Amino acid sequence: MIIGLDEVGRGALAGPVVVGCVAVPVARFSSLLSMAQTAGLFLRDSKKLTIHQRGAWYDFLRAQPFVLFRTAFVSAAIVDRINVSAAANRAALSAFRRVISCIDNGTSYDVYLDGGLFLGNTTKSRRFGKTIVRADVTVPVVSMASIVAKVVRDRRMDLYGRIFPEYGFSRHKGYGTASHYEALRHYKTSPLHRLTFLK
Repeated sequence: MIIGLDEVGRGALAGPVVVGCVAVPVARFSSLLSMAQTAGLFLRDSKKLTIHQRGAWYDFLRAQPFVLFRTAFVSAAIVDRINVSAAANRAALSAFRRVISCIDNGTSYDVYLDGGLFLGNTTKSRRFGKTIVRADVTVPVVSMASIVAKVVRDRRMDLYGRIFPEYGFSRHKGYGTASHYEALRHYKTSPLHRLTFLK
């Protein structure tokens, strides 16, 4: 198997950090990309795809029985308590464990993580998996993980937008836009905001 991990939401003022983890059998990877291209899907970093393109990729990956993917969330409260990098690494380890729990024992796998992510915070655990700067652009399985994480987080922020409509989460997904800062000045913070990002 080849496994990729990426996170979204690291720089947001509100909402969770979400890590996506995608695993694909090496022998099926080329055919997976060919099937995607036949379906009109071309792989890029999730930030360079439209919302409709990301959704189409998500549905495509979910429809493939040999593709495994899981996500993990870390809340704003945890980000405030342990810092955003440690929170992202915690989510990466959780998503990774969920994926490998579905893989047969004895199956070998190579793990690739986007820059800044590590499977744990200790020196020993950081030796497991290969962290590559801009892997979401250069390593296709990490690009897939980026798409999965982005779709899942955006949909969660849309839900939060219905719960807290005054902040406009469905528009800016928790990032620091002018309208978001204006809402903060008017309504103060919600339970979803990262207080350490607003000091």
